[in-house]
Amino acid sequence: TVDGIEEMFAVNHVASFVLTTGLLEHMGDGARVVVAGSKGLLAMPWLRLDPDDLDSRRRWSSTRAYYRSKLAQLLFVAELRRRGVAAVALRIPSVRLDDERLAGYPRAMQIAYRPKQRMAADPADVAACYVELATGPAPAEGHVDERGRGVGWPNGADDADVAGGPWGRAERVAPRGGGARPPPGPAPPGRSARDGRPRGPPAGPPLPPATG
Repeated sequence: TVDGIEEMFAVNHVASFVLTTGLLEHMGDGARVVVAGSKGLLAMPWLRLDPDDLDSRRRWSSTRAYYRSKLAQLLFVAELRRRGVAAVALRIPSVRLDDERLAGYPRAMQIAYRPKQRMAADPADVAACYVELATGPAPAEGHVDERGRGVGWPNGADDADVAGGPWGRAERVAPRGGGARPPPGPAPPGRSARDGRPRGPPAGPPLPPATG
């Protein structure tokens, strides 16, 4: 990104961190933060965040970068709750893609997605769950599935000793004012012009190293 952050980590975690923390002081009674998690984390229980490589510069892969960004989101929600903020993460399963969007994926991803399409959740059902979490009774659990049922925190996502690290690092790298950002131009080499999904390791400087 223009801020030197790996793109998926920037979009999935840092962007929502900036938006959410900027709105906290304006949240009134009954307001709630709802964050998108991922059921895919269940398939990789060994995955953890590297405090010195949060945005996965080392041994980069699109899968590792994506799921680390989703794990950072869960850590964020758990930390918000510890700080007294009403927050919940929705564990999103595979969601059915429309044909037009699927056609824009690389051929290999299309082949991998097609069997999943038959078992994937209807986007309207997932959207309804979002609305219920945002406007309905506050859930007792901080991590729920698409039916609103409480589920456990995967990959050590509720570890208070771990959560503070990504929070502090996001504060250090998050864009703050300083004028408007340049508009996005053509997709850089190795990325899809349609959705910006990385097709290779990120360029640019890494996130600042951990301190303390």
